[in-house]
Amino acid sequence: MGFELSEPFPNPFNASTVLRFKLPFAGDASLSVYDIEGHMVAQLEDRSFKAGKHFVTIDAEKWTSGVYLARLEFGGETRTVKMVVVK
Repeated sequence: MGFELSEPFPNPFNASTVLRFKLPFAGDASLSVYDIEGHMVAQLEDRSFKAGKHFVTIDAEKWTSGVYLARLEFGGETRTVKMVVVK
């Protein structure tokens, strides 16, 4: 399909980081973050996007230190990247 979810930058991070993703065509996308135990900690986006490059800033000020997974769902496929919060 050709959609991409890039590693967050910076990573590891303390208070915030940026996720970038690229969609090959317009459509509905969902971007969420899960803790290592599989609990959703944030629903960042769940809407229609135009084709092209996009970015989302994640505010993790209230999150505890640990490993988190960002998951992008688009067109029936899923991409996941690991993020590390260090306080």
